[in-house]
Amino acid sequence: MGKKVYCIRANYPKGDSLAALYPWWYYFDIHSKALVANAINENDGTFDLTEYLSFDTVNGMKFQSKRMISLADKDKKVMYKGNLVINSDIKTYDSLPDSVFYPPGANKKLNYKNAIQKSPL
Repeated sequence: MGKKVYCIRANYPKGDSLAALYPWWYYFDIHSKALVANAINENDGTFDLTEYLSFDTVNGMKFQSKRMISLADKDKKVMYKGNLVINSDIKTYDSLPDSVFYPPGANKKLNYKNAIQKSPL
C-alpha cells in the first residue's frame, strides 16, 4: 500500500455469511479515514488483497471507482496482480436526503423508506 494506515481486524460470526470463514482486515487512510484496502486471510498463508485506488462522488455519496484485487503473501506484499475493476459512469436515480444519515454512535434508527420509494430499482 505504501502509506500509513489504520488497521481493523474483523471476525464475523459463524452462520452470518461466507465472510465468517476467514478473518478480514480493513485499512483506512490515517488522514482522510477513507477505506484504502481490505485483506482476507485464506488460512494458507496467503491473502486476497483488494486495494481501492480511486473514488468518485455522485450526489454527495462516495463510490469506489477503481480497485485492484491481488494475491498477497503473509506480509501482505503483492505476489500476483489479479483483476483491475473499474466502475465508470456511476449514476444514482435520486439523491438521498441528509435526514437518512447519522454520525457513527448516534443510535438513531435510519429511515430509508422515503428515499427507497423514489428509486425505480
